[in-house]
Amino acid sequence: MKFIELPQVMDFMGQLKFSQLDSLFLGALTFYALFRCVYLLYFHPASKFAGPRLAAVSNVWFAYHWMTGKYPMTIAKTLDKYGDIVRIAPNELVFITPQAATDIYASHTKHIEHFHKTNSIELGVGDQGITWEKDPYKHQKIAKTLAPSFSVKSIKSKDPVMHKYIDLFVEKMKEFGE
Repeated sequence: MKFIELPQVMDFMGQLKFSQLDSLFLGALTFYALFRCVYLLYFHPASKFAGPRLAAVSNVWFAYHWMTGKYPMTIAKTLDKYGDIVRIAPNELVFITPQAATDIYASHTKHIEHFHKTNSIELGVGDQGITWEKDPYKHQKIAKTLAPSFSVKSIKSKDPVMHKYIDLFVEKMKEFGE
């Protein structure tokens, strides 16, 4: 089996005229766009859900309705037309049933919250705080430790201090405004 070497490819590309390069590039781009559309419409995991065809292949449908301020009304109409689960972008679904929130966000193991966090906000080695904790058991342990701080009794005990600083802030703002 003979492989094409890089210098041979560069020689071939150098012999092409500018219009031929444009045609080659445009052809490759068209092939990619068609391949992507076919994939998104028929083979993507979300392809089994109904929704506008344009929404299935691009974010243009979603962006247009969002930018025009008609997003909520359009989503309501789309849900009426297509059913309880609608594909509104290549990788987005919208649900209307209350059970969907429970199915998606509720824990499937008793008292353990399942949440997937990516490494995109990795803060390094060591304690990263409860917000970025990936281990559900460690997260639960930290949450139990913090829970008393957010009880009604605890918050009410901080009420006088909060009022003192809020009053101070309002006074400073009045001075600043004069």
